[in-house]
Amino acid sequence: MLISAEQRHTIVGLVRALTPGQLSTIVASLGEAGSQIATSRSSTHFTLLKTLSEWGLAHEVPLDVDMPAGIKAAVTSFAIDDDARADLAMLLDDILRDGGGS
Repeated sequence: MLISAEQRHTIVGLVRALTPGQLSTIVASLGEAGSQIATSRSSTHFTLLKTLSEWGLAHEVPLDVDMPAGIKAAVTSFAIDDDARADLAMLLDDILRDGGGS
């Protein structure tokens, strides 16, 4: 398992702060290799994804779309690394199934 007990505890806390829509986006992305999760830099979604990125479990993929500079600066996307995909899927399943205990 790539996720340490300390990281698991942190992830559980961050996941609990997500909206149902944000959580469903992450769950869906774990089922599709190469998928990206777009998010605003000021969201709880971003906080979780940035943390995963800092731990080497995801990586930031700047959006390459045509939009006004102000909006483009406020959004980004992340991709969950293939090596972390199964571990994160199991952890999210635990959280959703039984409240996630840490």
